[in-house]
Parts: sequence; C-alpha cells; structure tokens
Amino acid sequence: MIGADGVHSNVRGLAFGEESRFAEFVGTYLGVFSLPDHRDLDVEVLAYGDVGRMAAFYSAAHLDEARATFLFRSEELDYHHRDIPRRKRLLREAFSGAGREVPRLLDEMDQSSAFYFDSITQIRMDSWSRGRTAGSSCGPPCGAHGCSPTFPVA
Repeated sequence: MIGADGVHSNVRGLAFGEESRFAEFVGTYLGVFSLPDHRDLDVEVLAYGDVGRMAAFYSAAHLDEARATFLFRSEELDYHHRDIPRRKRLLREAFSGAGREVPRLLDEMDQSSAFYFDSITQIRMDSWSRGRTAGSSCGPPCGAHGCSPTFPVA
C-alpha cells in the first residue's frame, strides 16, 4: 500500500506512528481559496507584499474562478487542521491591517467553495517504508492548477 494522503497522513500514522514524531514546522503558513475573478485577470497575478507576509490574487486559463494565496511567517500556531473556522480566523489575524486588495480578498473567503490553510511542514523519516507499506512526500496545494501534489516514495 502507498500512503499518499498528505502531510497529515492517516496511512503514515497507522504504519509509522504519531505525526509529531516526523513533522518539522518551517515557520510559514499557507492559505489558498477560490473566489470570483472581480478584476477580470487574464492569466495574471496581482501580489501584495509586506514584511513577513504576502498575498496574491491570480487566474489561470483553465479555471472559471480566480485564486487568492496568502503566505506568512509566524511562530507555530495552535489549531487543528480540520477546524476551518479557526484556520480562517488565523488567516484574517495574520493579514489584519493589510491594504490594497487584501481586505476584499479576505471578505470573499467565507463564500469560497474551496479553502486550504495549514503550516508548511517538512516530514522527515528514517525510512519511508515498512513491510508492504510506503509513505509519501507531500507538497502544498498548487492553487494555480487546482491540485495538491503528492509524490509516492517507494
């Protein structure tokens, strides 16, 4: 069996043990959600940067909606990866006081049909397999393409 079910992998947890044994927080958080393209972007990116945080709004040729992406540096935050209301509050708090388009983007977050927020975390393991089970190496969602890459390692 190949466990390619993300950074919070249930398969890895069952085969290798608690996530906390392998997860290394790298000091950054990522938020991505879809929203209407109110700027009629033509495969363009609008980005807003500030010290320790960045927000972007972009479109892609194959998507009906645009994407908003937020990155910010932080100490490790306390939340459960399935607690969507808490994750949205944390994202809003991290971008409090940001100007330009950022408040409008954040206003769209609650109506979004797709929302992702989590730490950027590196999984380090001595071995990626045990018996007939192999773990995975995961990347964050690549929102411009509407995918979440996972690369099995056997």
